[in-house]
Amino acid sequence: PSFLKNAIDLEITESTVPGARFVLGYARDPDVGAYSLQSYELTPSQHFILEEKESSDGNRYAEMVLEKPLDREKQSIHHLLLTASDGGDPVKTGTVRIKVTVTDANDNTPAF
Repeated sequence: PSFLKNAIDLEITESTVPGARFVLGYARDPDVGAYSLQSYELTPSQHFILEEKESSDGNRYAEMVLEKPLDREKQSIHHLLLTASDGGDPVKTGTVRIKVTVTDANDNTPAF
């Protein structure tokens, strides 16, 4: 399987509520049946989880879901890797890098 891009850049505001979804797209695999795309996997993260969905045309795609609130002051950039795997033996994979830039929200009071 392969992705159309090498990298995905997302900007997410730190005030985004958990449960927000971000479509990452899908990998293409010219094989069919058991040798076609079988699954997606996201590098472990304390803020994001991965959900696999199926479009009306039958393509499986990946959605990243915000699980815990983001805080730009603690971590302003998150680097993740999305992997698509086929059903071959050996398994073939394709990857895309994900860079999440956390943008600021007015969530801190001025301090003297």
